[in-house]
Parts: sequence; C-alpha cells; structure tokens
Amino acid sequence: MSERWSEIPFKHHFINKKIDNGICRIPFVIGGATQQGTVHILDNSNNQDAISICIEDDLIIGIVCDGCTSTHDDLINSYSNNEIGSKLIAHTLSNILRSQLSESKIIDETFLEVVAKKLFDHLKSLISIMSLEGEKEKEIFIFDYLMTTILCFIVTENSFIVFNCGDGIIGLNNIFQLIDENGLYFSSSLLPECCPSLYSKPIRTNKFNIIYSGNTNELQSILLATDGFDDIAQKYQTKLSSFIIDTLPKSKNGFDFVLPDFRQFILRDKDISNYSTSFNWPKDDASFLVLRRIIENNKFKSSDNIIKGIEDDTNNKH
Repeated sequence: MSERWSEIPFKHHFINKKIDNGICRIPFVIGGATQQGTVHILDNSNNQDAISICIEDDLIIGIVCDGCTSTHDDLINSYSNNEIGSKLIAHTLSNILRSQLSESKIIDETFLEVVAKKLFDHLKSLISIMSLEGEKEKEIFIFDYLMTTILCFIVTENSFIVFNCGDGIIGLNNIFQLIDENGLYFSSSLLPECCPSLYSKPIRTNKFNIIYSGNTNELQSILLATDGFDDIAQKYQTKLSSFIIDTLPKSKNGFDFVLPDFRQFILRDKDISNYSTSFNWPKDDASFLVLRRIIENNKFKSSDNIIKGIEDDTNNKH
C-alpha cells in the first residue's frame, strides 16, 4: 500500500521573522509544517495555506491562514488566488502585532481591536494601490485575493492570547477545539467599505475573537491548524496529544524542527497511515503550528488554574 506522506510530503514553508540576537528568553519552541491537499493537486491548484512565525528575545507569534478556494461568481470555473491573501495577511498581521506590542504590553480585547483596525486599513490601502476601477472590480479582487481565515497566538514572558477570525483547530495544553466558522473571513468587511452600492449593509467580520488567554506560567502548549486537519484532530486525538507531549523538541533559537517527529509519530503511525491512504487525506490543504514548553525531560506539568476559554466540562471539545 502506498503512503500518502511520501506522495505528497508535508514540508517547512514559513513566512519567517528571524530572531534579533539569537537568544529567546521564553522557554518555548515553535514549529510546524504544511501539505497541499489531494484535491488541489488533482486540479493543479496551489496550496492556499500560509504559516507565519515571529521569534524574538521576549516574544513568539504564530499565525496560520487558510485561503478560501472558491472565488467570485463572475470568475466561472475558476479557483481563487487566495493563497496570495493568506500570505499577505499573515505577513502584515505579524508586523502589526510586533509594532503594537512595542506600544502596549497589555494584550486584551482593546489591543485586538486596535490591531484589527490597522489590518483593515492596510488591506483597504492595498485595494487603493491596485488602482482598481469601479466597485465591481474591487469586489472581484477582494473575493479572489484576500479571503482567508486567521488563527493566531501571541506569547510573551508574562502572558499569552489565542484568537481567531474563521474556522480551524485550536489546541491549548492538549485540549483541542474545532472552531466552526465556515465562510467567515476578515476581508468580507471590506466589501461594504469599498463597494457601497453593491453592499449596503455592514459586514462586521473585521474583528478577532479571543479563544484563550492567561498567564504564560500556566501555558504548556498551543496547536493551530487549518481545517484540513479536522479528521486527524477528531479521530486521533490521543496520538496527536502524545506527539505534542512525548516527543523531544529539536530546536535552535526558538525554532522547533518538528517535521521529522511529526512524520514518524503521526504520518507513519499505522492507523493514521492506513486512514490517509484509504481516504486520500488530506483532501484539503493541511497546515499546523505547534508551540511547546521546554522543561526537564520534556514532560508537561498539568495546570489546575483557570484559563479563559476552558470550560469545566471539556467533553464536548474535540
């Protein structure tokens, strides 16, 4: 039986920010990988996911974006170019976050409102720079280039926050949650602003929802993944948890070279390998980022402290 990971390998493909002085004081490492979906390969369509990593001496930012495959109805029988938007938005959001954190160390709803406004203004300026003529052309551009989901976390020495706009998978300290916001895109809010005669009612999607937040000393791990990972996250939670907890990070300057262990403990796992071969997983592009605490023996201490977003009853969370 052929193995899917050898036919369509996961790989490192990041929008990276290099660490300034080579020393990350935060006791975490971050890594991830991406794979083009089988449906996209058969249709000769690009991988529309994007992953951004920022590692500084006192800060780690991780962003995962999933570009929408469909596009404007006027572009008949066409896939979108939203891989461009996913990369641009991941890159721009990372820069905005770094800049805003230099002005404010308090990461809360007000902080995210400012960040969302700046991202919105950047995208609006991009549309103007493109010198698009007429509202219809602007509408098509937004649908074809800027529609993407956003999952993000920020970790500083004292606090962390995980937020989103759109669907995907978010895991905190090995509690996994499938976020079902299908069709929700940050850039949809640009439509009434740039095309007022076509969209008379406001579309209020240019905001970020806080999923988790807390003190960094309570944090052990964070997983962000696009919806291409839904099957694995739902069917093989125990194996995914074991991979995050039990494998020893191979890291340098805050970056975790996680791909070899991911291949060994997830992709080459007999059950997962058989499933991926039988069902051509992943049909959609699949990308993930994982942040892990570095502590003695790579064992993660459990925390009984309350972190925003974790309910007492976790049985309904995937």
